[in-house]
Amino acid sequence: MAVRGARGLFRACASLQLAVVLITVYCVVLAWATIMESRFGTAAVKFGIYGTGWFAALNVLLAINVLCAALIRLPWKKRLVGFLITHAGILVLLFGCLLTRWKGIDAQLPIVEEDTVCQAFKDTQHFELTIRAGTTAGEKPETIFVPFRAGPFNWKEYADRFGFPWRVARRDRGVLYDQDGIRLEVLDYYGDSDYVAAPRVKLQVDNPAMRRAHRSANVPEAADSWSSVELGVLPDLNPEPPNPGYGIGDARSVPRSGRFVFWMTCNAAETEAFLHSAPEGALGEKGQVVLYTRGKKYCVAVDEYDLTGPRQVRRRFPLGNSRLGVEVMGFDPAELRVRLRVFRPDKPPQQMWLYANDPEVNQQDYENGVFGSYWFAASAAAAEVSPRRILQQTRRPRIDILQGHDQKLYYRAWQAPSVEYVGPLPADRSRITAFAKGDHPLEFRVEGFAAHDRPGKLIPLPFVPRKPTARHQRAYVRLTLDGETDEFWLASRSLYPFANPLRIDQWKVVRGKDRSIEVGLPWDEVDLGFCVHLREFVEELYPGTGSVKNYSSIIDFRDRDNPNERSQERVLVTMNAPIDFTDPRTGRSYRLTQASRNGPWDLNEVLPIRRLIGDKTQRSRVYLSVLGLNYDPGRGVKHAGSLMIVAGIVLVLCAKAAFLRKPGARIGRKADNA
Repeated sequence: MAVRGARGLFRACASLQLAVVLITVYCVVLAWATIMESRFGTAAVKFGIYGTGWFAALNVLLAINVLCAALIRLPWKKRLVGFLITHAGILVLLFGCLLTRWKGIDAQLPIVEEDTVCQAFKDTQHFELTIRAGTTAGEKPETIFVPFRAGPFNWKEYADRFGFPWRVARRDRGVLYDQDGIRLEVLDYYGDSDYVAAPRVKLQVDNPAMRRAHRSANVPEAADSWSSVELGVLPDLNPEPPNPGYGIGDARSVPRSGRFVFWMTCNAAETEAFLHSAPEGALGEKGQVVLYTRGKKYCVAVDEYDLTGPRQVRRRFPLGNSRLGVEVMGFDPAELRVRLRVFRPDKPPQQMWLYANDPEVNQQDYENGVFGSYWFAASAAAAEVSPRRILQQTRRPRIDILQGHDQKLYYRAWQAPSVEYVGPLPADRSRITAFAKGDHPLEFRVEGFAAHDRPGKLIPLPFVPRKPTARHQRAYVRLTLDGETDEFWLASRSLYPFANPLRIDQWKVVRGKDRSIEVGLPWDEVDLGFCVHLREFVEELYPGTGSVKNYSSIIDFRDRDNPNERSQERVLVTMNAPIDFTDPRTGRSYRLTQASRNGPWDLNEVLPIRRLIGDKTQRSRVYLSVLGLNYDPGRGVKHAGSLMIVAGIVLVLCAKAAFLRKPGARIGRKADNA
């Protein structure tokens, strides 16, 4: 029975009916994949179709059918040569596709002009866990790499927007690593995301200029002369943010009305300082700094410090009985900011930056609980050293709005040289009149207010194929170390070579009993045995327009151990014209294509790029070129299989034509027709 069943299975695998079904399904899947690729892009189709288990099973079934169809005809006769070559070509072609899937590399090589790189990046990611002992000094940290297959979409979109085939594709969800007291879980994933401003406040401001225009045009008084101003707070993702946890404030100007500034705090002492930091007495030519700590206010006249002459005067003054001392370290008339340093016994000094026109970006001393404001009024002496634009801002009325630690709004009305009001800001749309005693009162009201307990709100963005800007992938991670658990959103690291140091959302540290673990989400790297140096990026435009016609990169291939030694120079990589280069270490043949570009960037404005190549180039602006890097070990095998299929079909047709030319074959054909 077993032998009979095996023979039946063998005949079924070799049957023409199975071949017709498999080839039909295969053609339908490939046509469908082509349509999906045009709609969703190559990465989505590789994840949902070409890289799935069911597509691999379809290839295996086709290979089994082809092999069994050839083996069932044993012993092979001479007239089956074309048939056998065709089927062998199909097997070789499928084997080449298998090699490409297992060992092939598709990566990107981003490089800035005048820079040299030796690594490329795949479109797949992994978690990098770096374990450090907390007590043993000098011990080398242990690094663990955890593969992570997430897919191109937001995970919530699989249920709401995308069905088959992406819903059945494998994603690494749940527990990915659980060993030695370390447990890594992925709870959610955003294929693209961004922060929106939070908290947010929407104001309605009475615009006097618009009111006067209505009157001159005989428009009724009921006509709306109010303009909207929306302000929000975004998170500060810099590696060392000046105000940790409180984000970046916002500012807006209303023509001929005033300027509105908004920021937030979660610190009760800073809220109290906001309400008690009005200046006292004359401001002086360089303004007045008001410091607030432990319920007391201290006013400092910047004029008392000669911070620009050859003999700089730096005098430390105490802050009451707090054991704290403060020095005014610098005055910048171009930005109207003051730098201070706060001293405390047995602790390193803390630095503060206070801005006269931009209080939303003040750097406070949260370590010692010292909060300050800088007040400045334009003077004749200041006009000689400060830019005119900066001085004009100081003359305009300003409304400072703060979301306090209790998630309520507070405001202060400042018009040089004094603060006219400080107090709560009602959010019930009641009309508020500021500077009522002056010639130009300012009326406004809170139209809407959305409080938030932290700066910025992370939201998923819907999938957009061929999105022109980079996507921001984030994973929601639960990491447990020795019983200590933390949950957080972790952003993927940038592919750009100048994106260092890391943003604070691209790494996270969880501390256990006697060790800590740092987790990141980098892209899988391809370590090349050679280096690529970008000499120049060339962009060609259509004549008379700003549209890009073509762009290319002029590169050098350099030795990995000695980057100054060039193996090939001035190689042109352009669109639709790839070039091949063999890795001298591994013997792999890589193909480089011109994939995309970014920029140009001004080196004077983008500090990370200036740090990367500032001493290597005389250019003021540079481009970033993205080269596509491909290694396909199955390319030659697939070409050979395709040639075998063509040759086999030709032999089959030739054999059939020769058979029909035989006299016996013609007589048999006439008899059949009769």
